[in-house]
Amino acid sequence: MTVPSIDYRRHVHRPTRFIVLGLLLVAAATYLGYDVVKRRANIEPVPSAYTYTVKQSVDKSVVYFPSSFYDGGPGQNTGYVMSLTDKIATTFHYSFTGSEQQSLSYAYDIRAVVRGLYSFKGDETDSANVWSKEFQILKPVHGTVNAKDLSFDPSAQVPFDDYRKLIEELRSSLTLPIRSEVVVTFTINVSGVVDGKTFNDLRTASVSAPIEEQIYSLTQKYDKEDTKQVVAAAVQTNVDKRAQYETYGGIALGVLALAALIYGFRKQIFKTPYQRELDKIYRYHDGLIVRAGHQADLSGKHVVPVQSFDDILNLEEELKSPIVASSAGASATHFMIINGDVVYRYTLGTVVRESGRSLEEIEASIEEHHIVTSPRRVHDIHKRPSKRM
Repeated sequence: MTVPSIDYRRHVHRPTRFIVLGLLLVAAATYLGYDVVKRRANIEPVPSAYTYTVKQSVDKSVVYFPSSFYDGGPGQNTGYVMSLTDKIATTFHYSFTGSEQQSLSYAYDIRAVVRGLYSFKGDETDSANVWSKEFQILKPVHGTVNAKDLSFDPSAQVPFDDYRKLIEELRSSLTLPIRSEVVVTFTINVSGVVDGKTFNDLRTASVSAPIEEQIYSLTQKYDKEDTKQVVAAAVQTNVDKRAQYETYGGIALGVLALAALIYGFRKQIFKTPYQRELDKIYRYHDGLIVRAGHQADLSGKHVVPVQSFDDILNLEEELKSPIVASSAGASATHFMIINGDVVYRYTLGTVVRESGRSLEEIEASIEEHHIVTSPRRVHDIHKRPSKRM
């Protein structure tokens, strides 16, 4: 018998290079996706773009009717008395700062809207508009300048008491259970053309107050500061194309990464029952098993097949001999204990040769061939009388 070469440290090979490649491709696809998102959101500035910053703020105050309780109005108080309120004074501050001088067109005005509201479910977030009327507080102002910076500070006084009387008349005449408010809105639009690219920046700032509440406060709403870019048409096209190429590249890298990872982990993902049982044996009994470098030559040995791996374990404990594992193809492994001229062998899986027959079938065929072609058997065949028809 040829003694098999034993490799005590041999492990099941895993194509780790494909796993590493897959992880690298995943990282590259993630980077491209992140870069595309940044470009779509205009997070990364474009050097050739026109950049501008808009800042807004609101000053507001309440003007009272003369009263012995309030000398000079409400002062620093932030809660206001509805019955003493004559007017609401507002000043809207707006500034536009560009990165370079441009021809800019602007238009702005101030309007007040008085409206009656009704909540069907008693929730103010679910309010329906019952009645509304709009008043032009400041007529539209518009113009064109060639400048880098723009700033406006329009002021307006809203006749709060007149609006209160209007709502009271509506409520009493129609017996409407409505609540009401006045909203003063400053609207400004700045536009221009940068390298063939037209931009329009529309902003609003508002101050609102309830009308029917005895004690009320003012609410304001505006964009405190905002920065935007105007990218020239040619530059925007290049940015869009690069984002498109990166998107396609990220998808391709993601597909390749998935394929590489599946190939790298294929032995762990797509396991046959034979592979699962083999892994289980090696996991629990690896210390008792030595693995042959190539298939063992068992010529001249008496092979005793055993029914289960547990039988091999019992023999190992009884004979104190190591268990030798020898590959028998892609779908079978022999576990053997060699004791002199006797080999106890348990076969896990199915041994298949190129002919498609199992090892046991081939051995039985060879045995039958030996019986048929033995000299004694041939002599008996020749002595047998022939049958004539």
